[in-house]
Amino acid sequence: MMPSLDGAQLTAFLAALAVVVVVARVGGEAARRLHQPEVLGELLGGVLLGPSLLGWVAPAVERFLFSGRGAGFALSGISFVGALLVLLAAGLEVDLPLLRHHLRPGVLAAAFAIVPSAAAGAAVGAGVLHLPVRSAAFLGIVVSVSAISVAAKLLIEGGNTRREFAQVILAGGIATELAAWILVSTAAGTRTGSPWMVAAQTLLVAVAFFCAAVVVGPRLVNRSMRAAADRAVVTGAPLSLVLVLTLAVSAVTEALGLHALLGAFVVGVLLSRSPRSNHLLADRLHALTVSLFGPVFFTLAGTHVDLRALGSVHALVAVAVLLVVATTVKVGFVTLGTRLGGVRGAQALLVGVGLNAKGGTDVVVAILGNQLHLLPSAAYTDYTVAAIVTVIATPGLMRALERRSPPSPAEQRRLQREVVASKAYSSSIERVLVPVLEELRPNLAIDVLEQLALSDERPGVTLDVTALQPGPGAAAGGSRQEVLAASVAASAVLDAEPNVEVTTARLGRHDDPIEGIVAAAGRYDLVAIGATAGPGAALFGPAADAVVHRSPTDVLVVHGPRRHLPWISMRRVLVPTNGTAAAEAAADLAGFLAQQSEAELVLLHVSPDVSTPAGRHRRAAASRAATGHVDDLAGVLDRFSVPVRTRLVTAAGPADAILDEVDRGGYDLVVMGATDRGSGDEPFLGHTVQAVVAAAALPTIVLVSGRRPDTLGADDGAAR
Repeated sequence: MMPSLDGAQLTAFLAALAVVVVVARVGGEAARRLHQPEVLGELLGGVLLGPSLLGWVAPAVERFLFSGRGAGFALSGISFVGALLVLLAAGLEVDLPLLRHHLRPGVLAAAFAIVPSAAAGAAVGAGVLHLPVRSAAFLGIVVSVSAISVAAKLLIEGGNTRREFAQVILAGGIATELAAWILVSTAAGTRTGSPWMVAAQTLLVAVAFFCAAVVVGPRLVNRSMRAAADRAVVTGAPLSLVLVLTLAVSAVTEALGLHALLGAFVVGVLLSRSPRSNHLLADRLHALTVSLFGPVFFTLAGTHVDLRALGSVHALVAVAVLLVVATTVKVGFVTLGTRLGGVRGAQALLVGVGLNAKGGTDVVVAILGNQLHLLPSAAYTDYTVAAIVTVIATPGLMRALERRSPPSPAEQRRLQREVVASKAYSSSIERVLVPVLEELRPNLAIDVLEQLALSDERPGVTLDVTALQPGPGAAAGGSRQEVLAASVAASAVLDAEPNVEVTTARLGRHDDPIEGIVAAAGRYDLVAIGATAGPGAALFGPAADAVVHRSPTDVLVVHGPRRHLPWISMRRVLVPTNGTAAAEAAADLAGFLAQQSEAELVLLHVSPDVSTPAGRHRRAAASRAATGHVDDLAGVLDRFSVPVRTRLVTAAGPADAILDEVDRGGYDLVVMGATDRGSGDEPFLGHTVQAVVAAAALPTIVLVSGRRPDTLGADDGAAR
């Protein structure tokens, strides 16, 4: 039977948890107001709750809150979950392509951090702290560890996780973490045999684990995330899955003798490039970590510190020597290793300071050593005080070095492109539904999706395409097999892309196809359909108009007279725009398409021609606003590395101006954004969009927003 807390233990646990959270938040708030990292306030808050103050002033209260066996175990469990979530958050910030690019300086930095630091720490432990050989060696292990959780938190708080030096710090931190747990496993005797044999066994297990993580991990995580996000009906299923994966993999690494924190970090890295790992999920994880679990971990780490042990001159000298030696050796050797890895200037020193961060995993290792009687309490206090001083000094040093290490022009361009891409419409598109119906021309829809999938501007974003086919009992058109064959062939092209997943779904046997498409559309980011000119009053055709008008999500309509768009011969794409969100989204999509064809983008803005004096004044103001908008949009599209030209024209009717531009400009494609404002059974995309679709002889792509008009403005997506 599982043991449970009795009444007194439960009271102590709840009271202690409340006190810890309050002290952690107050300490974190004070630290931020003093321009220090929150982790410093949380650690110092823990020091106040430990024997240094509360245990000295009110020992009975301190014993009631933290010394009870049951309550202590419960608090320890919550604290360790906090450590796991902090490492998970650090893993989520890792950019694998960028990390691989900086792997050499990261590994060299770690190598130059571990060996000299371990030797220096052991020397201080034996010569200054007078520790036994085994305890001195363990102190060396503690000193060699880089607190990647603290370093990651400093980088996150400073908004620098995407900088190149930050990725080198993370790469080096990962290596030191792995080496540290191998050394800890060896020192703690988790396996039998000689120390060298234990180290070799642990290293082999680590290599096997990482190989499994690389081969099996992405497939497992990706499929699990898709299932949780796309099939589960309960609220927060993806968040629950992330927590389950973190706990399960952490349990595996702990059982393998590699420690649970390494498993949490690996899960974070895998999640950083998995589908459905969007900003909303990251924000929920961040809120869970910073509101409870993270502060509890850092604050409880501080409660183990007893400042009363520093009451002698010898103790203060020991702390000072440990601090100076550990800092000088690690920063100096890491800087040297980083420079050998190709990092120059102040950034190399910045990596050294970052990998010298303390107060995270190093404190966990120190606590473990104290619990295993490998590190005496006095030595643990000496190290933790040195760690707190380092945490105080590190943020200021990093900020000063960051000011001396501005991004290079190439890095600045990359950072700007990443910011723009993260906010771009197409970067948020993961799940696309393609109805496989003859009248909806799926070959045209898949033709466009293939261009989107081929783009290099969606790093880490997986495109999931679902081909929705009629049920076995549905009526089939005469060319149904031809449609299916074309769709399957195109899907095979898509499926060959590494960042594309193609699946097939079927409607029910007697479902009305349009009803089934509309019902399924709500689970997707986009519905992609093709269309020809609609007969009579229909815009795209009866079936396409029904999907556009009734879909609860965005609809991409590819309107063209042929089976495929002329990507090979495409040289110029016209994008009418007027500043609405729908038009900007369409322009972003046009950038992806033009990039693959190396075509020129032309942004066209049509201003109304008003002849009255008041109208001329308004026209001048509108012209200035249009110029600013078009220039801003051209800057956003600059990340696609395609020629972008802007045209501002004045005309009485925007539709006529757009069609005149099409006739004289030698264009191959028109891309427009629109919002459906129709009532009844028919869509209404605005007079401009509908006139261009009806009259233009060119292929036309219309991105119809599924949001209500009041969220995007009441204007047409293309032009007024």
